[in-house]
Amino acid sequence: MEKNKRIRRVLGWFFLVGVPWWSACLGGSVDLSGWPCSKESDCGFFATYRCASGRCSKICKADTECPSGRRCVEESCVLIPVSCKQDKDCVEKQRCLSELCCPEESTRLCNNACADTRSDPQNCGGCGSKCLAEEACRGGICIKTGESSDAGEVQSEQEPVSEAQESIPEQESPTPEEPLFEPMPACQGSETRDCYTGASATRGVGECKQGIQRCVGGRWSTTCENEITPKPEACDNKDNNCDGKVDESLSRPCYSGPFNTDTRGICRSGEQKCTAGQWGACEGEVKPQAEACNGMDNDCDGRLLDEQQPPCSAGPRDHGEVCSLDPSRVATEGCKENLYCVRDQTAGKGVCLRPCSAQSQCLSLADTKCENVQSTNEKFCVYPCSSGAPKCPMGLVCAASAGRCVAAP
Repeated sequence: MEKNKRIRRVLGWFFLVGVPWWSACLGGSVDLSGWPCSKESDCGFFATYRCASGRCSKICKADTECPSGRRCVEESCVLIPVSCKQDKDCVEKQRCLSELCCPEESTRLCNNACADTRSDPQNCGGCGSKCLAEEACRGGICIKTGESSDAGEVQSEQEPVSEAQESIPEQESPTPEEPLFEPMPACQGSETRDCYTGASATRGVGECKQGIQRCVGGRWSTTCENEITPKPEACDNKDNNCDGKVDESLSRPCYSGPFNTDTRGICRSGEQKCTAGQWGACEGEVKPQAEACNGMDNDCDGRLLDEQQPPCSAGPRDHGEVCSLDPSRVATEGCKENLYCVRDQTAGKGVCLRPCSAQSQCLSLADTKCENVQSTNEKFCVYPCSSGAPKCPMGLVCAASAGRCVAAP
């Protein structure tokens, strides 16, 4: 019986330790994610896996380097938690922890990833509590490798085996995945310690501060009381996201004109910037103005010149208005200074346009582009349009084939 017991132990260590080594020697051709481990060497020798929460996790830099169903968290491929309300919402060997499905051995969420704070050297006894390189996590406590209860196990092997123990069926013996020792107590009495579940670099920075973890029934509580972790930056003269900066690059859209006019006609929303915890003036906004004879919706009511005909009073025409090509009528129906009456679609009619050589010269005229309108290389600021969404000033129509507004026939 004693001989069989030792054979089973050797076979157990063969599966626990030998297979990861073989996989490492083969260049990592076998996925070791989730394989039981107690130290880094259990996950191979090529530094492609690390031991986290008692399971081998692939080392990564991005989610794309992780196997299906896992994501990259703190350079380790961890299972993607699934939302749940109770244990039955999770698959076999998982339980519902803080509304997320985690492996049944997990004790809490650390950085939104399932962790076993009893055996994870990166979160030993609490999130972010890392063991040293020469230490292992046993029952939530960092101890030097070799200081576990192995000695007690050897002593128990030397004790005589009773007849009752010999009668135990072989299938009840511990499987290779079962721990070889009982977890050590994590804490005692009413002991407390500092804790922090946010990124370690943010502890004590800005508004972030550590909390208190209490000992409950010999185990550290999964709640870090009174801690403050990073939050989205707000305009309050405080470092809310704990990056060492206050109200950095905070801005928001603004508009002080009448409701529902900021996207009509010439009206546009502006921008407010946060300075010393206060929102500044609304810069760059354009509010409704008095109507003018310029072919635009100045009062932002959705209509040009309130649909009056003709659109402008007698006299020289402004940009975008219909003009006469008849020399005898230039005085009353010609274009203002620096504008040209450009023949476009119908003989005897034209449109007053501003000449240009670059788009920047048309920026002061809303919704215009610098384009060729004739067979020559001359360019003018024109109103572009399409058959699906024509937007032309009063007196002009959309010529879809030309892609711009022209004089009506």
